[in-house]
Amino acid sequence: MRQKLLDCHGKPIDLAKVERDDKRRSAVHEAGHVTVGVVKGFGASVSIFRTNTPDIFAAKTWTGQCQLLKPPRRYSIRYPKAFAVAGMVAEQLDDVPDINVIDIMINWEDNGATEIGLSNTDLENAPKTWPARERAVEAALTILRQNEAFFSKVVAELIEQECPEDYWRNALAPAAKPTRKTRNKKLIRKRP
Repeated sequence: MRQKLLDCHGKPIDLAKVERDDKRRSAVHEAGHVTVGVVKGFGASVSIFRTNTPDIFAAKTWTGQCQLLKPPRRYSIRYPKAFAVAGMVAEQLDDVPDINVIDIMINWEDNGATEIGLSNTDLENAPKTWPARERAVEAALTILRQNEAFFSKVVAELIEQECPEDYWRNALAPAAKPTRKTRNKKLIRKRP
């Protein structure tokens, strides 16, 4: 006879619910990366997968990965720092929809990077100074809020398909595309 797993209150643990929650959390995390990457002009290849961990209390049952795909050569886009923190910011936003940058930064400082949702890869690519981290978090939070419909679509597709097709900028709804900002100040000409 199998022994039932109990939580800290003595209630049976629903292992299927634990797995569903882990899968959703992984989808939210990776969808955060996809959304920021696509808005910043990159493509994104993403998947989530079961970890087959023997101990659901020591490790997540689902994890994922997101890789930026370079845009066509005519674009010159630097790797966005907001991309590195986007998964963590998405998780925080999913937990607390009205969260702000300061609360996320306090959580990061108080609880540590891995505890709040930064993977080792995310942390390697994240800014190294706290002011730069705050700017990256603010950029990611703004992008995720402005592109909520696209983000939700990616979460749903990851949960359903686990490895959907790559996402490119044209996947954004026309209303969700950010306004074009002039990168070269020489293009702005003042009339005499």
